[in-house]
Amino acid sequence: MFPTSRARAPRADGFPYAHFRGDVLFIVLNTGLPNTARGAVGREQWRAAEAMLETSEGWAMRKRARCIVLVLHHPAQDPAVRGVPWIRELGHDTKDWPRVSHFANRYKVDIVMHGHLHVPYRGVLARAPRTLVYESGSGTLVTSNKDRVARYTVFDLSEKGRLERSYARVFDLERQAFDTLELPLPEIVKEEEGVVREAVGAKSRKITWET
Repeated sequence: MFPTSRARAPRADGFPYAHFRGDVLFIVLNTGLPNTARGAVGREQWRAAEAMLETSEGWAMRKRARCIVLVLHHPAQDPAVRGVPWIRELGHDTKDWPRVSHFANRYKVDIVMHGHLHVPYRGVLARAPRTLVYESGSGTLVTSNKDRVARYTVFDLSEKGRLERSYARVFDLERQAFDTLELPLPEIVKEEEGVVREAVGAKSRKITWET
């Protein structure tokens, strides 16, 4: 159903890598560190990711992509902007999170997806005003806390790759079924016009993924 064009940097652990689902380009980084809950991409992997995207194949993939999504496990947002500065003290942050913003600006990343905290979040990436950042929350947690219970996020893109809608499918314990929770899009600036991006009425297609 989907083309499987891939680009991979020459690292033994298989990261970073990039691949398509339809015309959405996913760039995937490994933030895991041994013997700690903290995360980091690391200088070597950042260099490998940039080298991968600067090859002729990487250029072709970026030119073809209508939407670029950066995927990593640990939080990508500035902890202070998200309102959780304490995650640094607990050791659950991403040590080199500012590099995420630099990378997003350089390669015109539309959305950053991450997990780890299991707390739903959406916003504009700090220092990258044209990039949205999402954490879906837990996909399996069974709890009476409606803000934390199992869920996944759905994104609707226009034919041109513009994000038009995001919503969560949230599990209802009593009904044993998923309900829809609308997630209004954060306002971001369009690069080519310098104005706030607005939803358009073009025909949409649905792409679903989880963190």
